[in-house]
Amino acid sequence: MARAKLSRQKAHRMSLSRNLLTSLVLEKRIITTEAKAKYILPEAEKFLKAAIGATDATRRLLAAQLTNNTAVKELFNKVVPELSAKTAGGLVKIIKVEARFGDQAKQAAVIINRQVKPKTDKQTDKAKK
Repeated sequence: MARAKLSRQKAHRMSLSRNLLTSLVLEKRIITTEAKAKYILPEAEKFLKAAIGATDATRRLLAAQLTNNTAVKELFNKVVPELSAKTAGGLVKIIKVEARFGDQAKQAAVIINRQVKPKTDKQTDKAKK
């Protein structure tokens, strides 16, 4: 399956994704267009999943994707400890918000999902069977 190109050249797309990832780590919530939100979602999921079980080498690779050292410290000191209990997918979610004022572009909020839902008795019973 081909990825969206967002009407940008490859270098600009890579820069855009790095900047969006850095902003997401620093702010925990960003508002962008729906197309950019859908573009960054799988990348952010993989990024945070790798950060949860990171070795030193993995930390260096992840740090190379972020644009500043403040974001790296924030990622490993605040974001990862909150997410470490969550193992399944759903680390990042997209919520549609109202259209942008100037051009009525569709907007979406990309949020790091920090709420860990404990398994209910029914879910644990199904897992045992």
